[in-house]
Amino acid sequence: HGTHNPGLVLLSLFVSIFSATMALQTAHVARKAESVLYRHVAIGTGAIALGGGIWTMHFIGMMSFELPTHVHYTTALTLLFLSLVPACAASWLALQMIARPDVSPPQLLVSGTLVGLGIGAMHYSGMAAMQMAPLLRYDPWMFALSILVAVLLAIIALWVRFGLRGRMSSQAAIVIGGVVMGLAISGMHYTGMAAARFVGVQEFAEPRGVDGGFYLALAVAMA
Repeated sequence: HGTHNPGLVLLSLFVSIFSATMALQTAHVARKAESVLYRHVAIGTGAIALGGGIWTMHFIGMMSFELPTHVHYTTALTLLFLSLVPACAASWLALQMIARPDVSPPQLLVSGTLVGLGIGAMHYSGMAAMQMAPLLRYDPWMFALSILVAVLLAIIALWVRFGLRGRMSSQAAIVIGGVVMGLAISGMHYTGMAAARFVGVQEFAEPRGVDGGFYLALAVAMA
């Protein structure tokens, strides 16, 4: 059984909400941009903000996780590249769609689903970076619930931001949408962690985190 550092959990939640809010803001900028170049720059910036926020939230969340065994992470392709690409790619496709002048309900559904699946792909590819003696398995129902949480909350976040235009101020919609999207990111992560099953013999009497993980998480959050 593992535990979480509550301070880092709160930090991961803040990072996910902040990143999601910035991504929705850049989508708003892209929609109003008259230049095609500026539009693509805004969408690309938003995709990096949202994809990077998803990755950072996951990274901090993993640094907050403590197990009574030695845990290492592969830092080359799995942790830094393969887990980041699906998050940024899904974010780019979603923001590309919702930055159009008119956003239909089907487009909101597709965009939210893309973001939710990108969150899920990033999380579980990042989980595959864990190197440890115990076996990592997943409860199938909790696994499915984690994906469902990400997709539904992402759709709701985009609906708040773009489906309620005219019913609230633009900034209020961006903030509320960013909060819901941030909850989609962090909710998927921690539901996915609840789905994980670590099968093996504990090496320590009490769970412990990665050496230097707390300060590394703070550094990544600041970046």
